Amino acid sequence: MRCLSGPKKVVIFCLFLTLLPTTLISIGCGGENKPQLLNFYKKGEESVKSMEPVLEELKEEYKDKVIFKDIDMDLKENKELMDKYHVQSSPTYVVLNKEGKVKETFLGAARKEMLERAISSQLPAEERPKTEPEYTTPMPQTEPAPTPSPTPETIVPPQR
Repeated sequence: MRCLSGPKKVVIFCLFLTLLPTTLISIGCGGENKPQLLNFYKKGEESVKSMEPVLEELKEEYKDKVIFKDIDMDLKENKELMDKYHVQSSPTYVVLNKEGKVKETFLGAARKEMLERAISSQLPAEERPKTEPEYTTPMPQTEPAPTPSPTPETIVPPQR
């Protein structure tokens, strides 16, 4: 068997790269040394549209720390990625650590705070936000039920 060297080797390597789906070259392979947020979506869905401002805010806040990838589920070349991450519904958000391993998956529209916690948990401590993101929707406050005051009907005389 003869080894390829020189220009033939380069041509074959370039041909190999052009045959690979471009998304598989850069997504989930690690090597970028940054966490990733994969956004699997289908164009035109209301839940996808409602999440656009949230994702834009996150992209701005974490632009130098996290890689954001938008993956159109309607494109055939993204089918392998959908299978790899077990994505069936839109939108789905997959958080990968810097090695490319799945850490969290969110189905449907997710709250910004939930995505933010998942993303920041994959960052080194010195790159995390100074304060943990808080939930903007307060938990409902319930007051204890009032204790009824005794009335003549409820007072039971002692037994002798």
